[in-house]
Amino acid sequence: SDSRGHLVQIAPKAFVLDTLDRSLISPLVQGKRHFFDAYGSRELKESVDWHLIMLGMHDFSAISFNIYAADLFAQFECDSRHFDAWDNFLRFPSNTKIRPQLEAAYATYARAATSWSTNSEENSAFYNVMHQISDCTVIKNGVRPEIFQEDYPIPDDIENIPRPIIGMGLKVTHLLDVDLLNQMGDTNAPDSMTGIPLS
Repeated sequence: SDSRGHLVQIAPKAFVLDTLDRSLISPLVQGKRHFFDAYGSRELKESVDWHLIMLGMHDFSAISFNIYAADLFAQFECDSRHFDAWDNFLRFPSNTKIRPQLEAAYATYARAATSWSTNSEENSAFYNVMHQISDCTVIKNGVRPEIFQEDYPIPDDIENIPRPIIGMGLKVTHLLDVDLLNQMGDTNAPDSMTGIPLS
C-alpha cells in the first residue's frame, strides 16, 4: 500500500488494485457522471502505470467491461485491447441524464478497442450501426442449460411447499418482463394457488 493504492495478490498471476477516490461533493452533485471523471482521472492513470511498472508488466493485454473507464482504457499502450460491452447502457431509462457521456464513452471504446463482445445479437447489431463494430462477438449471458436439466435433492426448507415452485436468480432491471412472469405463475399454478403479482 501507498498513496497510489492498495495492491492485493489473489492468485499466483492475479492482482487487484484498489484505489481511493477522495471525492466528497462530486458524487452528490454529479451522480453517475462522477464515475467518468473518477475513472478518467490523471491520478488513477498514474496509479495504474506505477503498479504495472512495480509488477514488471511491460507487455500486456487490456480487457474492460466498465463503460465509465473508456478514457483510462484508451490510454493503455498495448496491442490487444478488448471491450466487453456486455449490456447496452443507453437502453436503461435511469441513464437518460448521462446519455451524452455514455455515447462519448462508446465512441472512445470504438476507437481504442481492438475487439468487442456483448451479450445479445440485438446489442451487436446496435454497436455495428452506431460505431461500425462489425465483428462484435456475442457471448450470451453465461447460462448453462444442462445445469437445469439434472435432478437435484429437494432442500428440507422447501420440501413441503405446494407445487409448482417458480424460482428466479437475476438482477432486476427494467428489462424484466413482469407481465410474463405473472402469467406464467397463473397458468402453471393449480386452482388453489395463484401467482404472486410482481411490480
